[in-house]
Amino acid sequence: MESASEKPQSAVEFAREYGVDIEQLQLMRSRTPLQRLRLMQSTAQFIVKGRAAIRRQEDRRRNETDRALKEIAENEKNRPE
Repeated sequence: MESASEKPQSAVEFAREYGVDIEQLQLMRSRTPLQRLRLMQSTAQFIVKGRAAIRRQEDRRRNETDRALKEIAENEKNRPE
């Protein structure tokens, strides 16, 4: 409950304190729906490409590890006792 000395906050002030990026909201509202859609599509494509790159990197690393383990196993098998 607010004391008599505190004035009520506006919705914008409350949202800003809560962590909402008001400037970003204003910027998006200044764009047309088509501009907003294109921006969101571009962002989604960026995310998809980034995830694909990460997947390729993980696959490459996994393949290198598998190759190294196979080589170690072959060396152990061929090592004289």
